[in-house]
Amino acid sequence: TGVQTCALPILNDRHEKSNAWHASHPDWQLPEFPGGMDYRHAGVRDTVLQFVDEFLERYDVDGLELDWQRWCHVFRPAEAESNAPLLTDFVRQVRRRLDAAATRRGRAGLLLGVRVPQSLTECRGLGYDVAAWIQTGALDFVCPSDFFYTDFSTRVEEFVALARGTGVRIYPALHPMIGWGNDHQNLKLANYRAAAKSAFEFGADGLQLYNFHYHWRAD
Repeated sequence: TGVQTCALPILNDRHEKSNAWHASHPDWQLPEFPGGMDYRHAGVRDTVLQFVDEFLERYDVDGLELDWQRWCHVFRPAEAESNAPLLTDFVRQVRRRLDAAATRRGRAGLLLGVRVPQSLTECRGLGYDVAAWIQTGALDFVCPSDFFYTDFSTRVEEFVALARGTGVRIYPALHPMIGWGNDHQNLKLANYRAAAKSAFEFGADGLQLYNFHYHWRAD
C-alpha cells in the first residue's frame, strides 16, 4: 500500500478569501496580497497549528505536506527574510505535533514534507529557510515546485546538495501544464519523461505530481 500524506493548502490559500478567519481578523492580513495572512502574527500561526492538531486527532494519516506554494507569500515582501525564524519555529512545532500523534497511535513516526518554490533564492526571498528546516531534522521530504506549471529549469541540484547526508528526500513537482497561455493543453507523456529525466539526472529521489486532476478534463 502507498503512503497517505495530506497537503495543507490552508497555510495561506487566497481563493476568494476562502477561510473564515480572513474576514474576522483584518489586522492579520497582508495588504499587498488580498486574502493572504501575515505569519508575523502569532495568532495566524496558532490558528493553523490548531487546525493541524484537529486534523491529526481526527485522521490516521502517514504524514503532512505543508504546501507553501498555496499561496507563496506569508510575510510582507520587505519583512520576509527577517521573519524567517518565525516560520522555522512554526515548522518545528508541526514536527513536534506529528511526533506526538505518532506516539499516541503507536506509530514509528509520521512524515513531514514541504512544497516550496523551485530555487533556494526564491525560498529565501519569501522567508522560507529550507536549510534550517532540514538541519533541525524537522523534514522528511522537500518538493521544489513552480506555482502552477512544470518548470524544466527547477534547481533540483540546489536542494539535493542541501539535503545530502540528512536522509531528507527531494521530490520535484510535475504539473500538467507548461506555461502561461498554454493552460488549455496538458503535457504529453514525452514532456513528462523529459522533465523526469532532467530531475533524476540532477539527483532527485522521486517526483511529486501536482494538480494532476487537470488530466481528467477533455483536451
